[in-house]
Amino acid sequence: MNLPDIVKSLHTVKTSLNEWENTYSMWLSDKYEKNFIIYSYEKPVGWMKLNGFDGDAVWISMLVILPEYQRKGFGCFAINCAEKFAADCGFEKTCIHTQSDNIKAQGCYVKCGYKAIEEYECTCGDGEKLIGYTFEKKLEN
Repeated sequence: MNLPDIVKSLHTVKTSLNEWENTYSMWLSDKYEKNFIIYSYEKPVGWMKLNGFDGDAVWISMLVILPEYQRKGFGCFAINCAEKFAADCGFEKTCIHTQSDNIKAQGCYVKCGYKAIEEYECTCGDGEKLIGYTFEKKLEN
């Protein structure tokens, strides 16, 4: 997560090991959040976090793929897994937010059948103001 390309694309700041360990402990105890590590063989190449289990949609609140593994199908694979998880749990749709400058992510979501349903101004974790988009896909149960 602390790779410069990822920090820039997520509009976040570098995270210390102590912060990661504390966050990881919280993930394990949060029944409203599911975290998945995406592997290429035995190498972890991505992370996906799902939440929002209290409505009609599961939210993909984080999807990060290492830069050298992007555009190789790992993002679509993760999104398909999220959709299957959501459908198996009886949810009607999956949703995800992104910013206007994350063109690769937008392309991945559209490729996976998502539609942009909302555009809004947002302030990112690094303080930058951008246009944000909400993408949605209705699931076939």
